[in-house]
Amino acid sequence: MIQKILIPLDGSKLAEKALDFGLDLAEKYSAETVLLSVVPHLFFPSTIDPITGEQFLSPETIEELEEGAEAYHREVLSKAFK
Repeated sequence: MIQKILIPLDGSKLAEKALDFGLDLAEKYSAETVLLSVVPHLFFPSTIDPITGEQFLSPETIEELEEGAEAYHREVLSKAFK
């Protein structure tokens, strides 16, 4: 029997459909739902130039990227609870 359903959310239309399906399935089986908010991975091979030792990204820029990702997560999850 299904006891727990993991529903990944990324803000896409397909994820919205998956949310609806997962919630319907959870209701049918009286299962717990777990929502997982995901964002595309930002890949930075290194933030420091190996030759010059200079930083490619400032600490402020990195902080802004982290804050943007956090805001995105909050937005995706808030839409899921409407």
